Amino acid sequence: MKSCMLNAKIFVLTVILSSCQSRMEVSETILNKEVSGLIKDKKEFFSEQIHPSTGLPLLYTYDVQNYTLGSIDFDNNSKQTALGINSVGFYLYKAYNKDENKIAGIRIEVHEQGEELFSYLKEKYGEPGELAPEPETRYEGIVHGISAYIWKSDAPYTVILSKSYATKDKEQLITTTVYILNNDAVDSTADGRTSVERLIQSLKQ
Repeated sequence: MKSCMLNAKIFVLTVILSSCQSRMEVSETILNKEVSGLIKDKKEFFSEQIHPSTGLPLLYTYDVQNYTLGSIDFDNNSKQTALGINSVGFYLYKAYNKDENKIAGIRIEVHEQGEELFSYLKEKYGEPGELAPEPETRYEGIVHGISAYIWKSDAPYTVILSKSYATKDKEQLITTTVYILNNDAVDSTADGRTSVERLIQSLKQ
């Protein structure tokens, strides 16, 4: 039976052809791979020398329809909210350049698919630990604050999900961010601290 769904291996990265459009599945399988082999078009990407959440360089794109996490397709959200727009990014061990540069982590930020992401991570990794509980403070039925959850195992990486609650024009806005970080990635702003430790400290309550 003919189908436009085709799986192929590129640097241990699954390329999913869905509706005849190729999409890259981003998960822990791409950690430690060369970033040059994973990005389709460098013109679509922006970079930060030091991302505040981890102390690592970040290469990211808003063109998220090219990526999936497991079976979850990401929707391009061109309408910017008070918390930003959907993005997929790759943390790097050193500032992005044309030389050898490996992926230290993954960052996915969405505004409408948070529960879908949370359910996927719980199904894959089990029940998480709690870094910050769901906020209870409400004003006119609107929640403000953050919650965060962590999956730690014997694997050489850590998975964290955070949810940020805000409001605009009395409308509840929720941003969900997933981090998959190598445990050996080092926070470049503090001696002796890993990027995972920096992220945990910024989210833990």
